[in-house]
Amino acid sequence: SVLAQAYANSWFMPAIGPEDFDRDDINTWLAYRGGIPVGAAVARRSNDTFWIAGLGSLPSERRLGVGRAMLCQIMALAAIENCGVVLLTPAEDEHSLHWTRNLGFWSYRSWAQYRRAI
Repeated sequence: SVLAQAYANSWFMPAIGPEDFDRDDINTWLAYRGGIPVGAAVARRSNDTFWIAGLGSLPSERRLGVGRAMLCQIMALAAIENCGVVLLTPAEDEHSLHWTRNLGFWSYRSWAQYRRAI
């Protein structure tokens, strides 16, 4: 529920559903402030990559470094385990792209979608 609240009016929804949390390749982290959960991060671990499937903080906790701290924790774990980290960000979301670039991420692919008007 923390992840769902964190995504309210924010990034695109997580790439996993509640049914996925029991999988062996899914890792979950919670951020706490004063003993209360204020953020969540979820990653799927493949052989050599952590795929960030969800990352967010509660609206009242945004812009305080919660998301950055969680992502940096995952990046540190990946470095220890000699793994990469992939975070999918919409190409048109300049704020998110800037935020991830400041953490050392770079864009390696983008896509465009076409929808035929009927």
